[in-house]
This record gives sequence, structure tokens and C-alpha cells, in this order.
Amino acid sequence: GIGKGTMRADHPNVSDQLCAKYAIGQDTRAMSAVVGEDALSEDEHTCLKLSDNFKSKSPTPGAYENRDISTSVDISRTLLRIFPQELLKKIPQKF
Repeated sequence: GIGKGTMRADHPNVSDQLCAKYAIGQDTRAMSAVVGEDALSEDEHTCLKLSDNFKSKSPTPGAYENRDISTSVDISRTLLRIFPQELLKKIPQKF
């Protein structure tokens, strides 16, 4: 469920940030097909890496996996660690 006591306080921020960076990675992948990976910035390369890592280390549990929300948020945070803190605008410093 959603609400106080059922999820971590940082869950919405981490989830929003992960989705945003993943979407940028997907858009960047499409763009790189046109301009080539050599034309991408360092940040764009990092978003591509996140997109690849997301597919192999998804924070979403599989159909037969019993995982709590805290573990999924921890996985999401691990995926986002490839970015400098200043690029994680959706996650306040307090988290």
C-alpha cells in the first residue's frame, strides 16, 4: 500500500529520479542511433549506462520474487550512485 508507515520516506523521490534518468537514457539511446555515441556527452553516456543497468538489476521484483519495498528502494539508490549528487535533483539532500 501507499501511505505513512507502508513505505520509506524517500521512496517517491528515488522512484521519480530513477524513472527520469531511465527515460533520458532511453531517449539518448534513440538519439545515439542518429548522431553516434561519440557525439554524446558524459552525462548522456551515464544515462545510457543506467538504462542498461536497470534492465539487468531492475528494482521491480519478478513474478516469483518476494521483496519488500525497502530492498527495491535500496536497489534503485545503488543504480543512481553512478550520478554525482548534484545531478539527482529529485532526491533532497536529507535523504
